Amino acid sequence: LRLKFGANATAEVQDAADAASVAGVPVGELFGQVLDLASMGEGFTWPAFVQQLLNSTANISNTTTLGSKVNSFANGKDWVIASSGVTPGGDSVWANDTQGWAYIASPGVDPGKYLAYQAASPSGAFPPYIPTRFSVTLGATGTSPAPLPVCGQEDCFGLNFNYTIRASSLAKKKTSSAPKLADMFQNSFALNPGALPLTQVVSSSSSFVGGLITNADYSLAYTSCIDATTFVTGAPNGRGFSIAQDDIIPNIGDCFTNATKFQEVVQGSTTAIVDGGYTDNTGVSNAVSAGATEVVSFLQWYDIQNLFQDDQIYATDGTSMVRVQVWFRVFAEPAAEVLQQFNGYDSMTGKAFRPCRFPARPAGSF
Repeated sequence: LRLKFGANATAEVQDAADAASVAGVPVGELFGQVLDLASMGEGFTWPAFVQQLLNSTANISNTTTLGSKVNSFANGKDWVIASSGVTPGGDSVWANDTQGWAYIASPGVDPGKYLAYQAASPSGAFPPYIPTRFSVTLGATGTSPAPLPVCGQEDCFGLNFNYTIRASSLAKKKTSSAPKLADMFQNSFALNPGALPLTQVVSSSSSFVGGLITNADYSLAYTSCIDATTFVTGAPNGRGFSIAQDDIIPNIGDCFTNATKFQEVVQGSTTAIVDGGYTDNTGVSNAVSAGATEVVSFLQWYDIQNLFQDDQIYATDGTSMVRVQVWFRVFAEPAAEVLQQFNGYDSMTGKAFRPCRFPARPAGSF
């Protein structure tokens, strides 16, 4: 497998992609597209990578929206795309994260220079990531509203964002508060979801390391060279992504010298919406929230247990708050009982799960 790259790709980029290639497996090609984008002068961003991936594999262009024409079998069905809002700053059963921040402009070389936000709520009790979703009735005409609220809790925990900007270690901090997050989400994503660009929605819901922006130690991962997060702002009619990705974020440095630009960030409640796996890696919670009583889900079996756990946060990388899952208890059945059933034993609350077995593939086949 020999990958093809743009004119800016170096021999090292080609060699790295070849090393990642496995005969018959597209992992090398996927890695190659990442390196190809990174080798271009403007750097690598997750939204740009997703856009290239969808276009090159499924001919889905950046003009395709959630309201674009669908196959007849999909007409009238509600599509729910799980995601998570990045909301550091709370103190609750999930995590004491009152000192947490989400950095829109990287601290970089000078740790005293940054633009960041914290979430705030009248109760003070909210998790560092909240369940969000994009939803649309497929095939709907005109400006049909979203069938579901954007946040898992309709008022988005009563949150709004407080932004702080500091031009250097010697400069004074400047702060400003944004409107209610629920209002921003309603305006940008719920009033006319059919106008939302498909590639950007997919980018948000798959931004699996988007939580990097909550830790200044990872600042190299969200500089002008690499940005693994998908940002949004409160613009209506499908423009919430484009204004954030094409205008605000590429020119975020202007905020340090232009107060008007800083206020554009604030009044738009500019924030990150990232992978749904931070709050539910199964999709089941969103289905149940929408009223489903019977759900078919393809998932990692252990993720289903999280829906039976007490509200809490599980960190896979210590206390950095970057690679975490926030667990919300959806079902009353105890997690220990469900685990027993998964392990093949009847429990007090149900019968043992019966595994589905498939014959092994012949050697060398994919």
